[in-house]
Amino acid sequence: MLKALCFAGLFLPLCSDVLEAANIPLPEVTACIPGKPPKETVESCTKIMSLPDLDPVARRNAFLIRGTAYYLLNELGLAAADLRSAQNIEATSEVSLSLASLYINAGKSEDAIREFSKVIDAGKATAQIFNGRGAALENAGRYDEAIRDFNEALTLDPNLLMVVNNRAAAYAKQGNYPAAVKDIDAVLAKDPDMPVALLNRCMFQERAGQLALGLVSCERAEHLDPDNSFLVMGIGFVYYEAAHFEKAIEYFNKSLRLVPNDAKALYARGKAKVRLGNSFEGDADVVAAERIQSDVGAFLATSGFKP
Repeated sequence: MLKALCFAGLFLPLCSDVLEAANIPLPEVTACIPGKPPKETVESCTKIMSLPDLDPVARRNAFLIRGTAYYLLNELGLAAADLRSAQNIEATSEVSLSLASLYINAGKSEDAIREFSKVIDAGKATAQIFNGRGAALENAGRYDEAIRDFNEALTLDPNLLMVVNNRAAAYAKQGNYPAAVKDIDAVLAKDPDMPVALLNRCMFQERAGQLALGLVSCERAEHLDPDNSFLVMGIGFVYYEAAHFEKAIEYFNKSLRLVPNDAKALYARGKAKVRLGNSFEGDADVVAAERIQSDVGAFLATSGFKP
């Protein structure tokens, strides 16, 4: 099974069993299959695609697998190019899902909405797909539509706590904090150790002027999932909002050690350095982030980030 790009929550973990990789009968070349280190996978797939008279199905699958490997290497432009190449060979709902998930991570919310909508319009919607489109709508600032998609997902599967967590984030961005807190409390009542829900509670409490209480939740979340770069970056944003810029930089650095060249963490670190008076290094970080993702500042603004 190919570990495809699949949006499964507020952040972007990989989920399996979305794309079924067809057999590629090429014994003379190292098999281009999931499970290998990403760099080796890129090399293997590239060798396979250079062979003459390659079967179109094998070429499509090689593009899919190499695109996933590029994603794991944080080469989002190359990943998107490979996935689009696979789609050009054969447009499928599975490829649309992979592209949608990649577009979310790259901050291209409208592109993600388009790809998720293709799957829904094809009659292949699931709770996770409505959840994914809801997240893209949320990132685009279309909160009412996002909440409708989260509600649709919960109609299909009422037990998906991650969807309730995501709806809480949409309510918060909408300014409806009572509804947001109600959702987060419901999630944590059933799963008190869900890291992303703990992070959201931390954010809500900081915005309510209860930073010390919120940090208890943040510290618990980090303890439970210390290698989750998105989670670590989220804690950095909490400190940034609270004007604790040195601590924010500490967490953005942690996030960048886990995922180098992440445009969001790099941009936020730069703005935190500027707030501390270090404009030389701060501006350099911002420029570097914008080279990776030109609209990173606008994307973060949809989550309430204020430079």
